[in-house]
Amino acid sequence: MSMEQEVKLAKQGDREAFIRLTRQIENGLYNTARAMVKKDEDIADALQETILKAYKSLDTLREPGFFKTWVYRILINECNRRREDEP
Repeated sequence: MSMEQEVKLAKQGDREAFIRLTRQIENGLYNTARAMVKKDEDIADALQETILKAYKSLDTLREPGFFKTWVYRILINECNRRREDEP
């Protein structure tokens, strides 16, 4: 099944489809977070917050084909926020 089809299912409330989507991109998300924030706990927090935000606001995603880009943008914003909070 394509990512776009999975996004459409997830938008209709299919939690398993959302889980499958996040598993497809979790390694890339981790690597991006690792490059931006150094502490393991900050990486974990950023990833968790990203997934939660994406799940809660999935209905705002207009174009299913941009799911991956959309989630990465959420992650980058979350990592930037965490970097600003560092002493």
